[in-house]
Parts: sequence; structure tokens; C-alpha cells
Amino acid sequence: YASLFDLAKLLLSEDGTDSVADTVLRKLVELAPAERGFVVVREGSAFEVKRDVRFDRGHASTEDRRVSRRLVRQVIDTGEPFVSQNLLVDARVERLESIEMAGARAVLVVPLAAGGEVYGVLYLDRPSADGGFVDSAVRLVRDAAALGGLLLRRAIEREEMKRRVQSLERDLTARHDFQGI
Repeated sequence: YASLFDLAKLLLSEDGTDSVADTVLRKLVELAPAERGFVVVREGSAFEVKRDVRFDRGHASTEDRRVSRRLVRQVIDTGEPFVSQNLLVDARVERLESIEMAGARAVLVVPLAAGGEVYGVLYLDRPSADGGFVDSAVRLVRDAAALGGLLLRRAIEREEMKRRVQSLERDLTARHDFQGI
């Protein structure tokens, strides 16, 4: 768990939501190891892809994006990780043309959650021919995602607090004349 400790130190040094998501993704793609990945983060009531590593949404096929969206939605809805060592033969996954086109891929999708609320999702994948994700990597990613969820919640709360303070300052300035102070 030295890797988890190193990741925790990196995360604790970050301030904003974007930097937390970026740090989590880059480090976990390296540690898992994964070929590509992305982080989906809550923005108000919606979830948006915030970061990606070697997962070029602009060049990914529509079917490829559809598979990843389905798995992301499943993890958001259930709050449970999804691990498949080979999507081609996984009975839990609907047989889509994109799965056939992508070939045998191992997928690891974990929630970034805290207090029962999902704040984001981490999605990693790699060719199954490379061995999929070993159990120790799955545990590390799950543990790191739990830590990332806590820190993501903190970053979101900070941003909400900053917006509230700015709003209160604007209201106060609009109501009172502070020119002589």
C-alpha cells in the first residue's frame, strides 16, 4: 500500500475538483496498469467527463462511447464497482457491435463516492491479452477511488462555499455603500 500512500499525499496537496480528478486518473492508469481511462465527475445534477488518458472521445466510435456510458451509468446507479476481465465473454454485458470491434478488453469501473453519494466514476480499461486487471490492482483502484471520493466531495464543497461567499459579497455590496470605508 505504499502506492496508495503516495497517491494520498498527491491528492491531499490538490485544491480543486479538476486537479483531484486529474491526479487520481493519471496515477491509477499508471498503477493498474491501464491502457486508457477517464473520470466522470458530478457537475450539479449532471455527470460529465472531466479527464481522460488515452481515451480520445473525439476519435472513439459511437458504439465505443455507448458501452462506456452504459457501464458508467450502472456504477453511478448501483454505487458498486464493475470489473470484467474480458467484455467479449462477460455474460453481464450486452453483446454490442462495439465490444466486438474493440476486441477482448478488461474493464474496471469504480465509483468515486463518499457518505453514500456518488460524486464521480473512474473508468479504466486495457486489452485482455495483456492479462486483464490483477486482484491487487483492483483492490488498489477501489481503495484509491474511496479516498478520491472523499477528497472529491471536499473539493466540491469548497467550490460551493466559494460561490456562496461570492454571492453574499455581491449582495452586501449592492445593499450598502462602502465607498467611505
